[in-house]
Amino acid sequence: MVVGLLGILKAGGAYTSLDPSYPAERLAYMLSDSGPVMVLSHGPARQVLEVARREFPQELSILDLEADAGLWSEQPCENLDPLELGLSSHHLAYVMYTSGSTGRPKGVMTSIVRW
Repeated sequence: MVVGLLGILKAGGAYTSLDPSYPAERLAYMLSDSGPVMVLSHGPARQVLEVARREFPQELSILDLEADAGLWSEQPCENLDPLELGLSSHHLAYVMYTSGSTGRPKGVMTSIVRW
């Protein structure tokens, strides 16, 4: 998963951690709130995400890092040029969700700023 996170950031995407131990309703809310176009998963977590995806209002692709390795393993290994993608260190890097103890979890958007 660390390699997946690094790939997301290098491609200019942002990530949200989805804990498969969370209830399907919470995962569905986090998916709906963050609006991802794809979810990286592996092993048993995929079954949990499939349940949450049923409650998600948009089309969502789930890429299993192990089972779907053939879909991505032949892709180029070179880093994308962030400047060519129009990215800066102020673009969104990840969304972290609060515990939701006062109701619905709140997403906190964070960018990575270079020093």
